Amino acid sequence: MYCIKCAAQLVEDAEFCHKCGCKVPLISEIHGEASDEQKTLKAEVDNDEKTASAEAENTDEDSACAESERKSNKRFVVWMCIIVGVVLLVAGIIIVGSEDSGSQVSTNSASREKEMIDLCVKTELISEIRSEYGYIEDIDIGSTRYSIATVTDNGDEWIVRGTFTLYDYYGKMTSFYDETFTARVKKESYRTECTIS
Repeated sequence: MYCIKCAAQLVEDAEFCHKCGCKVPLISEIHGEASDEQKTLKAEVDNDEKTASAEAENTDEDSACAESERKSNKRFVVWMCIIVGVVLLVAGIIIVGSEDSGSQVSTNSASREKEMIDLCVKTELISEIRSEYGYIEDIDIGSTRYSIATVTDNGDEWIVRGTFTLYDYYGKMTSFYDETFTARVKKESYRTECTIS
């Protein structure tokens, strides 16, 4: 049984509604023809039941939304994993590329080594030419031209062979042209010994 005013469910034999305080009609009144007020009340109760049913459906929709959100979160996690994987792959490629540049460093190191050998040979060769040919007045030792023919790795030293030509102060070639030399350059100290043959 329901209250005719607020539609609250009533306890049997209640004289007043526990919610709104409205007087509960007697049973004899209830068995008679339903009043307009009772019809309205019944319609409101039916409406409340429909509302409760709609709220249950909304709850189902909310759970469907929550499920959709969970799927969306899973997609987000998958995409983040893919992005992190791509970033790591690119970083690996960059690192491998930098290791390849290490071979360029060793190429630069070889080039530097060649320059050092060349400088050591030139310095020692000029010194040796001064001691061998310094007594000749017309020779311009500073304009000596030389070329390295071979550089041989001999363990702890390089053996360098080549030729040189001496010029006078007027830029003319002297009788000392295509003279051969051999130089030994120590790897650790670049100390050089040169002999003219």
